[in-house]
Amino acid sequence: MSLHSAPSIVWELSGEPCETRDQALSGIKNNTEAFIICSRGDEFLQAICNSPENYHCEISFAGGKDRELYMTPKDLDYSRLNDLFSRYAAGEDLSHLKKEWTLDAHKPGYITAIVVVLAIIAVLAVIIFSS
Repeated sequence: MSLHSAPSIVWELSGEPCETRDQALSGIKNNTEAFIICSRGDEFLQAICNSPENYHCEISFAGGKDRELYMTPKDLDYSRLNDLFSRYAAGEDLSHLKKEWTLDAHKPGYITAIVVVLAIIAVLAVIIFSS
């Protein structure tokens, strides 16, 4: 018997809890107003319907205090979305998606910080040499 139990699965459709996977998935099918989230522990899989049979999907991976969010490089059809959510809810390890999907880089990075610092230095230099 394992000392660690699998995290419980929580389904939401547009912010409202759902009792089953089928209820959540049927609510997003061809519904461009809906989004679906399946949470398991500190991680989640979420999707939004962009147009009928066209779904954008994201998955998070918790790594200590940091969380990484990966996005599908292209939208999925409903069949593939259904399969992905079913595998995720069953506890399948989907960490291989880190190689196939795109890391969300909305966090300010080193390049942004360097550009900001250089811009401030340039403005100060113009002020100093203009006087």
